[in-house]
Amino acid sequence: AAAETETETETAAGDAFTPVWKARETARRAKTHGLSLTSDAAAALGKGTLGVYGSGPRRTSPVVEISALLAECVRHDLKCIAFCKTKKLCELVLKYTREALASTGAPSLCGSVLAYRGGYSSVDRRAIEKALFSGSVRGVAATNALELGVDVGALDVTLHLGFPGTVASLIQQAGRAGRRGKRALSVYVAFDGPLDQHFMRSPA
Repeated sequence: AAAETETETETAAGDAFTPVWKARETARRAKTHGLSLTSDAAAALGKGTLGVYGSGPRRTSPVVEISALLAECVRHDLKCIAFCKTKKLCELVLKYTREALASTGAPSLCGSVLAYRGGYSSVDRRAIEKALFSGSVRGVAATNALELGVDVGALDVTLHLGFPGTVASLIQQAGRAGRRGKRALSVYVAFDGPLDQHFMRSPA
């Protein structure tokens, strides 16, 4: 209980990162104390952590924020998808991510970030999928066209720009990372609208 209170206090003070998959925290604590795990808890432990980001009076544009996160993932050689709700947002995230890489001394990495959205030819989409699977592309700003039925290999991180409509859809997107028992991180970056901010206040 003390550890739980401490986590909540740190989260409130930091205002930027709030663990919301309670099952995973429970699984970690159970394993630490030598307790047996349910199959659901064990599966949760093997996947990773989902955090939420995007409240407070001093934040910049959510698009800029998620672009900075994507650029940071690419700089640290983490394979990542940033899910965006529209084609325009995909292109903006791609543009700002490349600008962030170029302005922080990593212009050579700009080519390892691409967009994936409707409107591309099937040949172009297959080429992006293959590049992400092989690791020659590290980051992709994508619409939900990349959610299901597309094998892009093991991802380290998923980013989520805005609430996708349902918690199930958010978890489905986040499930693209952390497969094959590997650890992973998913970060949801909220817009300032009422739905996103409601989820920020009540993420569980």
